[in-house]
Amino acid sequence: MYIKFIGAAFLIVAGCMSGKEISSNYLNRLRQLEEIKKTIIFICGEIKYNNSNLDYVFTKISKNSKEFIKEFLESVVKDLNGNTEREITDVWCENVEKEIKTKTSLEASDLNDLKDMGNLLGITDKDTQINNMNLYLEKIQLQIDKLEKEKDEKCRLYKTVATMFGLLIVITII
Repeated sequence: MYIKFIGAAFLIVAGCMSGKEISSNYLNRLRQLEEIKKTIIFICGEIKYNNSNLDYVFTKISKNSKEFIKEFLESVVKDLNGNTEREITDVWCENVEKEIKTKTSLEASDLNDLKDMGNLLGITDKDTQINNMNLYLEKIQLQIDKLEKEKDEKCRLYKTVATMFGLLIVITII
């Protein structure tokens, strides 16, 4: 009899914890998009006002960045320095897949937008690069605004549905 209660409590707690985890992933995605936005603003400013090359920009920004951005930019610089024949766009896209995709809560659409923005880095003139980054910043800001607006509602929904699912399993089993 006690085993049933312990098992039921375990299932309900597991449902609650999975809801918190899904909610946490949602909030992490929002925070990570904001971090990417901040980094792109820095890159844009360095290119526009300091007229710096991308290797220098990525190295400088990675020193002041945290989390996944630091690892991403360091990996891009390392791959660029290790092989001079590679295009920056190829290195950028590979590292989005390798560093960003595996270490963040970003969705496929976020990653594709980041890759698209990187496709014009280093191969076009300064103004085109800046315009492309500004377009990306507008896209990412729309996504951040949407996530912010829905944050409370979705987080509460994720937690509630997961808890109810745990209760449903308990009711079904008992």
